[in-house]
Amino acid sequence: MFINTLGIRKGVVDIAMQNRMEENISAVDHRGKGAKKATPPETLQGVRNHIERFPVMASHYCREKTQRKYLPSDFNITIMYTMYKEDCTEKNLAYVSSSMYRKIFCEEYNLDFYRPRKDQCRLCMCYNIPSSIKTETIEADHHAHLAAKDRARQEKRVDKKLAETSNRNTLCCNFDLPQVLMVPNDPTNNALFYKQRLKSFNFTIYNVVSKQGDCYMWSEVEGKREAVK
Repeated sequence: MFINTLGIRKGVVDIAMQNRMEENISAVDHRGKGAKKATPPETLQGVRNHIERFPVMASHYCREKTQRKYLPSDFNITIMYTMYKEDCTEKNLAYVSSSMYRKIFCEEYNLDFYRPRKDQCRLCMCYNIPSSIKTETIEADHHAHLAAKDRARQEKRVDKKLAETSNRNTLCCNFDLPQVLMVPNDPTNNALFYKQRLKSFNFTIYNVVSKQGDCYMWSEVEGKREAVK
């Protein structure tokens, strides 16, 4: 009845009874109390050396607001660990587990993988953070910001309509400088991730009426992202 009530096997009860030292006193449970084997410092340093081998780049939009550096967007920690493990195996060196590699990467380095994204509004991001405290000032700033956005869209529609009816005397264009392009770009070649690749830039102008776009490209050898002063 005891075994059926608890839904356990008879062997579990037998082992528990064998571990009893004397009546009503059980032996000390040693499960989970084994000494943890510390990872040698040189092995941990090998992880840091491997992470620091990869060239990084600054943020495209927030260079003045953050010190975080970025790795290529077609990269991730799993690929990094695979390359680290292969490198250690080739050199006959001890290597850490993937969880330890990830722990060192996340806790000791201010790095991330750059993902192409639209410009993010800092005011909207702060407003959308879940919080029980929303002051009147924050609410007012957010509503004014949304109103300004609607006005900008309306002005764009007016400008587009004017450009359509002005017999090409007026142009309505969008322009942007997208994310940095890394050259060469071959996700299948892991050796490229260790190299400092050439940074290229692309300034795009798009005519919203004729739907014709022009791209002006240059590399870091010819200039930077900033406008010429």
